[in-house]
Amino acid sequence: MPDVVATAIFREGLQLSLWLNRRVLRHRLVPTDGGRPVGRGPEVRGPREALGLWLSGRDSAAEDLAFA
Repeated sequence: MPDVVATAIFREGLQLSLWLNRRVLRHRLVPTDGGRPVGRGPEVRGPREALGLWLSGRDSAAEDLAFA
């Protein structure tokens, strides 16, 4: 996946999470494929596109993430 697309998915997931489920406020998100960590709380690691999908409510993306 192109870098700009992964970044866009992550950014959109952050915004949608504020409206839908507030996961972004309860977790520290650590992209493993580049980018800066975001937030505070229990750590969630994974690729930016999986983080973005999980943030927007796609729980099936959780299998690509590591929860601390």
